Amino acid sequence: MTLICHDGLLPGTVVGTAPDSEDGTGLVIGIRGRVTGDWSRILREHYDIRWSARTALSKHHGEHHFIRTLRQRYVLSSYAPSVKVPPFRKQFEIIRALQEAGFSLVHSPVDTVDGEPVVEGGERGGYWLLRNFTRHDGYAPWHCIDVVADAARTLASLHQAGEDCTAPVVGPEEAEHALNWSVTTVVDNFDVVLSGFQHEQLAAGERDEIRRAVDMLLLGADKVLWASEEAGLTGLTHGDYRPANVLVRKGVVVNVIDWERARHDHHLQDAVFAALQFMVSCPCSCQKSGRLELARRFMDVYLKARAIDQPEVVAWMFRFVVLRRLLLNGRTEERLRLFRSPDFAKLADSSSWS
Repeated sequence: MTLICHDGLLPGTVVGTAPDSEDGTGLVIGIRGRVTGDWSRILREHYDIRWSARTALSKHHGEHHFIRTLRQRYVLSSYAPSVKVPPFRKQFEIIRALQEAGFSLVHSPVDTVDGEPVVEGGERGGYWLLRNFTRHDGYAPWHCIDVVADAARTLASLHQAGEDCTAPVVGPEEAEHALNWSVTTVVDNFDVVLSGFQHEQLAAGERDEIRRAVDMLLLGADKVLWASEEAGLTGLTHGDYRPANVLVRKGVVVNVIDWERARHDHHLQDAVFAALQFMVSCPCSCQKSGRLELARRFMDVYLKARAIDQPEVVAWMFRFVVLRRLLLNGRTEERLRLFRSPDFAKLADSSSWS
């Protein structure tokens, strides 16, 4: 039997469905014949899984080998080491802590025969990782308000479950790329962020506009971050909570994946980043006018679930997240358009959250 592989897989992805199943959608890639290579050896020696079945293979941030045995379905992934994210093993500690705290929508990797969560010595000195995969909708209905609301409630539950979890405080010494730094670290090092900004394609007036926006952001930073901490809105954050990392089945979230960027940070930054995904990379066919509604719905549900009344903090976080992405992710013109848009102005207005 062939398995379904999804494009855009990310580290920690746990996916795959048979095409004759009720939710069988996606890109079908079948590889038949004799299984060879390091990955078959890893399965045999470290997981006692011997090949007698067909597999499917998809590549993204390493290699993902989709496996179906008589008893289970798996994905075996290899990852090269990276200095751009926190230590690889940290995500397993975080997942276990969340499970112990009662958050059930995360899944630990399959242990090796030696009881280890990962096999070291993979591609270029990286890692091999085996996971069970989760049945989910190949194309989740992210245009649906109810799905967006469930994702928001899930993030709220995640943050609450993670209150007692130990997560890394990520700074320049832990992760090379400032996209992975905590809010406080970015605020304390904004000059470093600005100095690395590639702005040659911008006019002088646009560079001045961005500089003024950063200055205004920093003016209110101390007050906002203090208020966030006093309200207990710091702790474990996912760091990359977007539709690609939230698996949905029949309209309900069933798994939260890709924990490489998890860190100790401000919860509202995590929530705002998630809401903004509907504004900049909405994975649905909704019109731009509908995207604002989805972003608003996500935040409204999240804030209600946490009983949060911090309009100034929410508005500041919207400005912070967009400015940080504008300066760091290489899509300057797109982020600048978002920053100037009337819809974003509504999200970044504290009166919208009062």
